[in-house]
Amino acid sequence: MPSPLKTPSTSLEQRLADAEAARDLALQELEKSKRAHAEFVTHITHQLRTPLNAILGFAQMLEGDSLLNERQQRGVSTILESGYSILELIDNLLEPKGTDAPIAPTRYTQHAAPDRELALELEAGAIPPQDEIAVLHGLALAGSMREILERAQWIEGLDARYKTFTQYVTALARAYESQRVLSFIARHHHMG
Repeated sequence: MPSPLKTPSTSLEQRLADAEAARDLALQELEKSKRAHAEFVTHITHQLRTPLNAILGFAQMLEGDSLLNERQQRGVSTILESGYSILELIDNLLEPKGTDAPIAPTRYTQHAAPDRELALELEAGAIPPQDEIAVLHGLALAGSMREILERAQWIEGLDARYKTFTQYVTALARAYESQRVLSFIARHHHMG
């Protein structure tokens, strides 16, 4: 006959073991759910941004067309403003925001900065070190806009003189203009 003193402690140990097993299972399910959500967000944002970027790209080409009359120019401006508003909604609704995500809600503009003005500012300012540009270049080749945003913020923290460079890269990355980001970074890759 088992001792009456051992039965309650065995029961308590069993309940603790069952609770730990349930906790472990719940944590595994939570992790699985987080992965599924991240995959969903990645998929849906890609599905939304891909056609939108095509629309914005064509509208940007039309924007500089001198053959358009004033009414048509206003229409192109409306397309651009609406497209940027949709990008902002996508960022604010679908992109996961947490303590490890330093990206604040975005406000898109039609132009990050005119290229000629930027070139003059960069001549007067500083270009980040080549090893940092190489990292940005790799991220741009991979189309990793979120990582470009994070890296640009980090580079700006290295030296305030890099601010013009990083702000331009950030503006392009937030507008998901991957080709312009790549082109801009490539121009400064292997330069001093």
